[in-house]
Amino acid sequence: MLKQLREKYASERLPMVLLVLMMGGLLFSRALLSLSQLAWAAWIIMNWRRQAYHTDAMRNWSLLVIPLALLGCWQSPFTGRHFDYLLTLIMYPIAFFSIANLSAKLLRYFIRICQWAALTGIVYALAAYCLEQSSWFHAYGAGKSLPTFMDKDHVRFGIFLCGTGLLTWQEQQLTKRSKYALLFILLSAIIFMSVRTAWVGAAIIVLICSCIAPAKNHWLRIRRLVVAITVIASLAFISYLLFPTVQQKWAYMVYDWQQYSQQADRLKYSDGARRLLNAVAWDAITEKNQSTLGWAGIAPALQTAFSQQYPGEILPFKWPFHQWLFWWMGAGLIGMILFTAWLFFPVLQGFRKNNSGAIAWTLVIIASCWVESTLSFQYGVWLHAWIGAAAWYMQKWEGKTESISE
Repeated sequence: MLKQLREKYASERLPMVLLVLMMGGLLFSRALLSLSQLAWAAWIIMNWRRQAYHTDAMRNWSLLVIPLALLGCWQSPFTGRHFDYLLTLIMYPIAFFSIANLSAKLLRYFIRICQWAALTGIVYALAAYCLEQSSWFHAYGAGKSLPTFMDKDHVRFGIFLCGTGLLTWQEQQLTKRSKYALLFILLSAIIFMSVRTAWVGAAIIVLICSCIAPAKNHWLRIRRLVVAITVIASLAFISYLLFPTVQQKWAYMVYDWQQYSQQADRLKYSDGARRLLNAVAWDAITEKNQSTLGWAGIAPALQTAFSQQYPGEILPFKWPFHQWLFWWMGAGLIGMILFTAWLFFPVLQGFRKNNSGAIAWTLVIIASCWVESTLSFQYGVWLHAWIGAAAWYMQKWEGKTESISE
């Protein structure tokens, strides 16, 4: 019975089904996304004896986040919030152990699913814009963005488009025409939707992939860097001239920063809310010693600090818009330092293995963590873990001629 079950789980059909279900969960259902991770965990266990698990620094890295997260759990170990965060972070080893054991065929199948999901989400957003163009034009002036799947989380969706673009660029089996057409669509969508985190992410990917790619000498890398910076600057200028969404988002950003004040009404704005809440969190940590509170203690501590500074106001957010402030409040200064070392480790490994995809994706996530608690969200952890694992192990299959249709 166990042998038959193992053979069933070892077949390639099941991973293909799980990949589709997982992507459906990413776009439409958090519950389905969580269930798909449990199914992947079962697949890993059932295939354990069939795989040669040699030492792999990145798989060890993916496991290390669990003991790190326990630094924010001992304060009140039986609190549900701690278990929720641990379950979210378990996605790292699930992603890396799963992707590491996919064949080249299944890995490219994963990329195809990401591409179709990205295109579907782009069509949905553009359809909403075309149906109510004037209202969305004004909405952009108020700092909003187009509706997206992923529970309307346009920031994470923008990062997903960047990740899909990175995997598309890395893949060797696509024809140049198909690859450049997909990259053009993805980049155009990133620009038009005007998610600034995605703008920065796309720029990082272009710069890193230009500089780290194999070259005959350092001068060629420098020339690539200069060309990449010129292209990015030119594209930014042209996009501002052509896209009304870019013009509106830029005008809103300038207004938000010029009008910023330490008043509670700034919570109605995007950048103003981030600056205000991060300032409250910083003061709570440095002046009131509100750190090492555990993951469950962050939200009430922020609310208390906010209420003391702005009496009668209710804080609509549960954590700072800064990943390091989140870890500092939850796991303390030592926990934050260890988390930082853990987060930057793939960059070091990427340089050692000349893996530009791993370096670029890690830096994209790090950049997003400066203005968001990206790795406090289920979607953010999925993006970091699964796309990061695919970008890392893609190098293993370079030069393979196997087709996903085989």
